[in-house]
Amino acid sequence: ASWPRAHVALSAADVDELRARCAVGSTARRPAKAEACIASLARVASRALHLPDSTEVVLQMPFDVRRAARLPASYAGNAFHVIEGRPMPRAPHAMDVASLCANIRELTTRSLFGNSMDDPSTLSGGWLWNARMLGRGWMPARSPAPDETSGQPVGAAPSATPVHRLVANFQAHLPAFDVTFGAGECMRAVPGAGDTLQIVAGPRNGVDLYLNLGAPLAGQPPQDWSQLREQLLNP
Repeated sequence: ASWPRAHVALSAADVDELRARCAVGSTARRPAKAEACIASLARVASRALHLPDSTEVVLQMPFDVRRAARLPASYAGNAFHVIEGRPMPRAPHAMDVASLCANIRELTTRSLFGNSMDDPSTLSGGWLWNARMLGRGWMPARSPAPDETSGQPVGAAPSATPVHRLVANFQAHLPAFDVTFGAGECMRAVPGAGDTLQIVAGPRNGVDLYLNLGAPLAGQPPQDWSQLREQLLNP
């Protein structure tokens, strides 16, 4: 059984309040909407999943490569690629929120520089390699699924430091998702990616935040989301 997907709607004023609270200290940079929303969701998720403070967390995000790959405006094919950040030294709830926002910003901005269609390790090159594989009818290899108890890939050598991956699907700033989803739960944009954190554009510049934690580990109690809104606005 899986935990039900939790949902909180934030107004534009709520998002501005969240951004201000993420700017810790008088000289701290005020984070962008995406950085603040992802950081707050990540902190709530890592607490809810009972991740030890020492857990290394890797953030993954679907990214629109149109600008990075300099695709023409007429391009109508798939232009999304999953990017992965460097491991965070601690679980999100154990990091100060300004550092967490900086980690998220580094991931998104790093993807826009040093791109080469000839280098599969870059955003543009990786997207092109993936597109060519799919065009030939080949399914690109995926990383081994993580073991549910250790967080390590199945069959991997044990690590003294557990690793956990969080997928943040920030659909609110992607033109392809500037549509009306209608009533009901938000649909997944990257099938099989395990989008734990999902942010969708809401009415009047607000956002809808979703937490999809999947199946709880053995012995974990059911989540009490009665304070979820307050937790998200006060990361």
